[in-house]
Amino acid sequence: MSGILATLRSAGGAAIFATLDQETIPAAPSAVAGDAINATSATLTLVDNSGNETGFEWQLETPPGAGNWAAATGATNPTAPGVTSFIATGLTGATDYGVRARARGVTFNSAYVTGAAFGTDNVAGGGGIIPPPGTAPIVSTHPVAQMVTAGSAALFSVVASGTAPLTYQWRFIGANIAGATLSTYSRQTSLGDDGGTVSVVVTNSFGSVTSNNAALTVGLAPFVTVPPSAQSVNETSSVTFAVAYAGTVPVVVQWLRNGVAIVGQAGNSYTFTPQLTDSGATFSARLTNAYGTATSSAAAGSSANADPSRGATSRPLWK
Repeated sequence: MSGILATLRSAGGAAIFATLDQETIPAAPSAVAGDAINATSATLTLVDNSGNETGFEWQLETPPGAGNWAAATGATNPTAPGVTSFIATGLTGATDYGVRARARGVTFNSAYVTGAAFGTDNVAGGGGIIPPPGTAPIVSTHPVAQMVTAGSAALFSVVASGTAPLTYQWRFIGANIAGATLSTYSRQTSLGDDGGTVSVVVTNSFGSVTSNNAALTVGLAPFVTVPPSAQSVNETSSVTFAVAYAGTVPVVVQWLRNGVAIVGQAGNSYTFTPQLTDSGATFSARLTNAYGTATSSAAAGSSANADPSRGATSRPLWK
């Protein structure tokens, strides 16, 4: 308190001098905070900046920002002068609260000071702001089946959503693949991988999900082991070209004359009776399967003795 001089007048108009007391408004507190003890109680604290308060008044609101402030329940509220903590009780578990406090005076009070929001916890000893609800991972795009040639890379990918961060673990035939922890996975293949399946487990703090299996098919492109060989025949004799090959079946063979497909000739060998128009022609085989294409070297025919039965005028097929 401090005094001020005031002039008062009596009913008869005479001046009367008196000293009136003036109250100093208590300074507002600072560092107002709340920390949950368990699901239904919390410790409220502040820093006293006044020294002349008659106590501190504590209020809570829920949810924070709603403006529905009400006196915190628990021990005596307001607390006594100099008491800078308060145990609030009767709270609701798993709920966020706003907290504020003010210093009270004899006649006048300080302004309210609002602290950081806090949350109760369903487990005793919790505290802090309750995190917003999260979502477990969801796979929106699953890995797709791959068909590749042995020795080449097969690339798999996944698209997933959910509360970050997401982690990835790729698996081959159900077993974790060391180091395969990105949203994409590249596998250098071998024939031993054929028929295997690839999947990925996506995980965050709210759960995990496993993608569909993606089949991995690995094969060999066809290649020639024995090419067609050159032939020497007379014009009245038949000739056979043959090819041997390897590769993942089925392999389709297409015979070529001078590089152009011969209609209807798709077996491992090609037999025909040459005509004079075949003179100088070359023959080869084109091999095709699901993994690629290969073409053999070209084989040509060569001159042979003419058919004696036709006399000296008879001509060889290839000149």
